[in-house]
Amino acid sequence: MASLSWKIKEILDEEGVSAYSLVKVCKYKLSANTVYGICRGDQKVISLRTLGIILDGLEMLLDRRISIDEIFQRSNDVENHRSSEENY
Repeated sequence: MASLSWKIKEILDEEGVSAYSLVKVCKYKLSANTVYGICRGDQKVISLRTLGIILDGLEMLLDRRISIDEIFQRSNDVENHRSSEENY
């Protein structure tokens, strides 16, 4: 089964932007705890509304279009499991 993890912290670090800046851009739409949780990778379940707000906030901060595949890292657990079995 494939799993997803956040890459937002990496994007912010690469661009020299703080998580606090994202909190400010998303103000009144998302709580600071939600934004920080997403940036830390702690937030595992979100709504499509929240995802849209995060994408909009990143686009405002970075002044460019952000695609879904930029903010998620996909790992395939089946592939990882299969390759670990081959090592035995």
